[in-house]
Amino acid sequence: MDMKATLILITVSLSLMILCGCSDVISEGLTADCQEKFELGDYKGVIDDCDKALRFDPENKKAYTFRGMAKIGLEDYEEAISDLNKTIKLDPEHKSAYSWRGYAKYKLGNNEEAITDFNQTIILDPENKINYLWRGWAQSGLGNYEEAITDFNMTIKRDPEHKNAYLWRGLAKSGLDDYEGAINDYNKAIKLDPEFKSAYSWRGWAKVILGDYHGAINDYNKVIEFDPEYKNAYASRGRAKYGLDDFEEAITDYNMAIKLNPEDKTAHFWSGQAKSGLGDYEEAITDYNMAIKLDPEDKDAYLFRGLAKSGLRDYGGACLDWSKSSELGNDYADELILSEHCN
Repeated sequence: MDMKATLILITVSLSLMILCGCSDVISEGLTADCQEKFELGDYKGVIDDCDKALRFDPENKKAYTFRGMAKIGLEDYEEAISDLNKTIKLDPEHKSAYSWRGYAKYKLGNNEEAITDFNQTIILDPENKINYLWRGWAQSGLGNYEEAITDFNMTIKRDPEHKNAYLWRGLAKSGLDDYEGAINDYNKAIKLDPEFKSAYSWRGWAKVILGDYHGAINDYNKVIEFDPEYKNAYASRGRAKYGLDDFEEAITDYNMAIKLNPEDKTAHFWSGQAKSGLGDYEEAITDYNMAIKLDPEDKDAYLFRGLAKSGLRDYGGACLDWSKSSELGNDYADELILSEHCN
């Protein structure tokens, strides 16, 4: 049988199945394909199969759900929400639809709406650890760190080996300036996964905040060992070396961070700080210029560029920078403007 005849036979067979009331069966079969492809990460394939399933049965809630989940996988969050709205309209108690819709809203930065959805799915499924984790993320996004910690506790209660729950609880504790508590959580995450890069990275930053620069460097060394292109690790390790007045080594790390991400304004700024520490004011100004180009509202970059210009006896340029820094809200700049060089 040639291809044309085969296609005609398939079309006729499908038409007969629709006429005999078999469309629901076809739709369910296609939905099963959606699930299989979703589990394989074939999100475009999921969408194609769900589209077909919905042509046979426009009220197939599973197809809307899997299509919405696939769109989340493709970062098409608005369209995902549209699909999940349809699932919920068809089934107001569909717990997964509320959960995934909440996740999509979280990814769009709609944290309050996301929490509303997570609240609903937790009512419907109070033992699902992921819903507490995701609600904790949204609470953190709103700066509600205590509420976030409560949610991460609920995830850990249901799964004491959930490394991400410890990581995120540590981040929430950092948001409350409880860096010792944060380090304890990062330690637990690392114990569960000795190659957990994010946990080493955030533990390193907590140590920088606490002034444990050697400990921070050790953590960032581990991150770089696991992933030599982990750009944030170089910038943060440079910050720890700067704290030890090891300016040359700090600059080496900042150069690597900038190579990996030329638009890392923080790396440019701190490279300028390290160069200023070495008295290399001209090169420092070049770094501050780039930091300001990337963020024209960076009041600290103007402040320290002014200090670098002052180091070169360019007091007119320094005073202009300090005036701009003051305009952006830097109180220390006000004191510098009152110095003899600006009068």
